[in-house]
Amino acid sequence: MIKAEAPIETHTDGDGHEHGSENGLRIFVLACICAGLAYLIGVLVPAWGDWAYAIGALIAVLPFAKSALEKALKGRPFSIETLVTIAVVGALPIDAGAEAVVVVALFSLGELLEGFAAARARSGLTALAQLLPSEATIEVDGERKTVPVTSLTVNMVMLVAPGDRLAADGTIVEGRSDLNEAAITGESSAVDKGIGAPVFAGSINGDGQLKVTVTKDASNSVVARIGDLVAQAQASTAPTARFIDSFSAYYTPAAILIAALIALVPPMLMGGEWSTWIYRALTVLLIACPCALVLSTPAAIATGIATAARYGILIKSGAALEYKSNAFFLSIGTNIPKS
Repeated sequence: MIKAEAPIETHTDGDGHEHGSENGLRIFVLACICAGLAYLIGVLVPAWGDWAYAIGALIAVLPFAKSALEKALKGRPFSIETLVTIAVVGALPIDAGAEAVVVVALFSLGELLEGFAAARARSGLTALAQLLPSEATIEVDGERKTVPVTSLTVNMVMLVAPGDRLAADGTIVEGRSDLNEAAITGESSAVDKGIGAPVFAGSINGDGQLKVTVTKDASNSVVARIGDLVAQAQASTAPTARFIDSFSAYYTPAAILIAALIALVPPMLMGGEWSTWIYRALTVLLIACPCALVLSTPAAIATGIATAARYGILIKSGAALEYKSNAFFLSIGTNIPKS
């Protein structure tokens, strides 16, 4: 397997939303149920259609409103979630409940895709982290003992039988064998190793009997570090996603300001109808929701991680995917012949 890593930049609880696949699925299902029920009611009882869409939109936007409030309390009042919430609520007085439900459904789809990308990355790394056996056989004063892997310490001597997985990183002190390290190093062929050669936890021993001196305890092994990557993958954010977060700090207040100017300036300075310009201002708020921008990043990351996984490449996060992509295109650019 190939592991893609990148400098880590993490979310904190202050971001106000989760990226887990289950959370994204719940939000998306809620939005779809609200939209579906509203449509059904509108078909069966047309007179109730507008009310059904309005209630459905308010229920569907609740997770985003909660996220917007949490971010506001943490000092980030102008998030994308804030704009979505204001736009959805503002759409109701102008009888645009159906459009409001669609906006919420699109944003919830973005949450679902982002959760899928994170879950897909974590699942591959978790599979690697589970490579360690639960027990190991050690030699103490010429006697064999079976101990939990967590009790292994540096300089203990492990006995590794043919076909066993190594329980810790170490150095061979007796024996010779072919070791399958594919899941750790990406080497597809078994590697012949003898006395003095380093070996890694999670490797599969071939036909030989080995004695291995432990050089790293369980918490510092290669596989343990992969476990750390899992935790980092849960918290990491792709650079583009971070751009969207920072972009919203300027875009959201700008959209609200423009809508406010549309609602106030014509009636106050040019004698326009209040109802007409308020309607237009609320319409601007609704169409200002950047659905395409919010959907594009998680969709691209989810597709990239899933495609890489099919080829045996484990990408731990969206940040790693973008990091590797930028490095790839930079490499191509530096090798283009100059005319």
